[in-house]
Amino acid sequence: MAIELGIYGFLLVLYFLLVLRFLNQPLTHLFHANLIVYAPVALILIVVQGLLLSAFTTFLIKLFSPKKSE
Repeated sequence: MAIELGIYGFLLVLYFLLVLRFLNQPLTHLFHANLIVYAPVALILIVVQGLLLSAFTTFLIKLFSPKKSE
């Protein structure tokens, strides 16, 4: 469990820094230029982020879960 949390924490920080670097400027510009378009774009990004995080968490759990021997 500790290994999984360490990997997950590292990748989460990496993801945050990448999103902050690449999406900060376009989203800030969109927010100031057209708030009506920004709102659905932000909601879509939130949903996609949640789906990817859920899929990644499921992958990590399957990868590091103890194997059942029969």
